[in-house]
Amino acid sequence: AAGARHFFVALAAEGRAIRPLLGDDASIFVLSGLMPGQDLTGLIPVLNSAEQFFRDRALRPRGGFAIQLDSGMNRLRRTEHMQWI
Repeated sequence: AAGARHFFVALAAEGRAIRPLLGDDASIFVLSGLMPGQDLTGLIPVLNSAEQFFRDRALRPRGGFAIQLDSGMNRLRRTEHMQWI
């Protein structure tokens, strides 16, 4: 983690596990967003839906967050109209 200050984890439990290993200035983003009942203390949710956004704002009105935008492009840049060669 030398020099890295932004980290991404799939689940809040993973973020809580690595939080003690990083400095207070490190940002840990949770890609699954804010799920009901999760403790995100010291973590930043990546909000994936309007439902998550409104839940987050109701529970953590001043908490930081990131927003996931679906660009419509998949990892292989293959669309349904393309054929495998």
